[in-house]
Amino acid sequence: GKENVPELESILPLIENALKNCDAIGTNPLVNAINCNVRKGVETLKRSPTIAPLIAKKKVKIVGAYYEIESGKVNLIAN
Repeated sequence: GKENVPELESILPLIENALKNCDAIGTNPLVNAINCNVRKGVETLKRSPTIAPLIAKKKVKIVGAYYEIESGKVNLIAN
């Protein structure tokens, strides 16, 4: 929901836009939102003028993942 979280108002349009342009994986909306956010972040980093040349030279690799607090598991997200 969007109620009672004034700190998020400025970033909600960014999140909503990312979710509109992201393919769903599975049926859990929260997991889908997390996956979309991570994939978008990886894409953004890969296009960075500072990082992109390092990726091209194979000096840096960008890998998306998220940490599940309940299980302690780190999930890699394919890009």
